[in-house]
Amino acid sequence: MNMMQVIVLEAQSDNPHLSLQEKPIPVPRKGQVLVKVEVVPLNPADVMFVRGRYIQEKSLPVVPGMVASGTVIASGGGLIANFMRGQRVCCAGLIDGDGPWSQYLLTDAMLCLPLSKQMSFESGCNLLANPTTAWGLMERVKKGGHRALVQNASAGELGLLIRTLAKSRKIPLINIVRSKRQAESLHKAGEKYVLDSTSPHFEGELAELCVRVNATMSFDAVAGEQSRQLLTAMPEGSELVLYGRLSDQDMKFDGLDLIAGRGQKITGFSVMRWFESLSFIRKMLVMNSIQTFFTKHSTVNIQRRINLTSLIDNFSEYSANTSEGKTLIYP
Repeated sequence: MNMMQVIVLEAQSDNPHLSLQEKPIPVPRKGQVLVKVEVVPLNPADVMFVRGRYIQEKSLPVVPGMVASGTVIASGGGLIANFMRGQRVCCAGLIDGDGPWSQYLLTDAMLCLPLSKQMSFESGCNLLANPTTAWGLMERVKKGGHRALVQNASAGELGLLIRTLAKSRKIPLINIVRSKRQAESLHKAGEKYVLDSTSPHFEGELAELCVRVNATMSFDAVAGEQSRQLLTAMPEGSELVLYGRLSDQDMKFDGLDLIAGRGQKITGFSVMRWFESLSFIRKMLVMNSIQTFFTKHSTVNIQRRINLTSLIDNFSEYSANTSEGKTLIYP
């Protein structure tokens, strides 16, 4: 069989032009591998990309998707590529190439990492996305010597992973959610500091809490108005780490006041840029730590399991309410 089924993105928009096509199965070059894709998670970043709102751009048409799990079935040669052959892996697509919304994925061997025996394809498909993002963000906390932090989008899967890591490291965490129902859910889950951003008292409560626990770092997945609220609430000399734009709005604030006047700092975080900056040995060590930790402390909440055709037919439905559980694609 020399052909594979793929989803092709022809045009980015709120109603993206997606089609099911057949393409030749690619042949890996030196340093590359071919992965038989088993499971692909549908993440908010995937939705943002196909709608043209993600930080990463690619030439169209392209096969979407960012991360997956599968089995390396061919190597193009090279030490690491040959090492990966036959292994069950979590993997990411090429930054400038096709993603894993397909039956097979061509990628760099350095973008693949072996799954432990205890890690299933389902549990491992998102390791290079949310778990690695949570781990990388918490590395920022450790490196900066921060004693407490605040995050928004706390009710989602990534928010849960950050909550789990913060609790294990005994770091006070202020959680921001966007509804009373979500706030009640987090309180029931044992979270001490939970704020509802729709409350009329939200900004005052956020400022009071940030000062009380000395939260000098925030993880911002929302952007827009909430970036200003976080920068205003945190003590002087604090750092906001921007890694998402769920509000679909630009940051708007008085930079002279917040940055020059109060010494606030804004940095960004891209999980793939961070991960690619690590040596192969460091990647293996980090991934081993992530798999060990999240195997013990976290479970994947699966909302639905679908195939490629179903993804095209029901994309609008599947891309909504991603905090309710993960949609997994089986190519």
